[in-house]
Amino acid sequence: MTGVNLTKTYDLPASVEDAYAVITDEDFQRDRVGAVGHGSTAAVSRSGETAVVRIEIQQPTDGAPAPVRSVVGDHLTVIDERQWGEATADGAREADLRVHTVGAPINLTGSAALRPTTAGCQLVIDGDLRCTIPLIGRSLEGQIAGAIGQVVDEEAAALARRLGE
Repeated sequence: MTGVNLTKTYDLPASVEDAYAVITDEDFQRDRVGAVGHGSTAAVSRSGETAVVRIEIQQPTDGAPAPVRSVVGDHLTVIDERQWGEATADGAREADLRVHTVGAPINLTGSAALRPTTAGCQLVIDGDLRCTIPLIGRSLEGQIAGAIGQVVDEEAAALARRLGE
C-alpha cells in the first residue's frame, strides 16, 4: 500500500552552509516550535560534520475529524527527526526524514535536502505519508499531508527570514 507523496521545494537566499548552520541551530528550532504550541521541544545533537534535529510538537485535536480524535485523544504529539549527513563534493546536504505521531499510525518517511543553486540554495522535502487508521486512514492522508505541508511552509519561511537578517 502506498501513501500520499509530499514534495516541497523552497528557494533560499543563502548558501547551503549558511542554511545548514541555521537549520541545525537549536535556538532557531526552539524559537520555531515554541510558536507552535505549549509543550513543544527541539533538540540538536552533533557528531563531527553530521547532526540530528529532533522536534516534538504538541497540538490539540480540536479541529480534527471525530474518528481521528477517537484514536489520538485531545492532543496529538508529532515527532520530526532529521538525520543530516556530511556535505557532498558540491556542498549539498541530505537528511533522512522521519515524522511520526505518538499513539497513532501516522508516519512520513523520506528526505530533506539542501542543494546549491546560482542564487543561494534550495530546501527540498520529499516524503511518503501513510495513515493506517482502520477504515478511514486512506481518506485522511491528503488532509494530513496538507497539514504537514503547512508546517513545512512555516519552517521554510522562518528559515528564509533568519537567513535574510
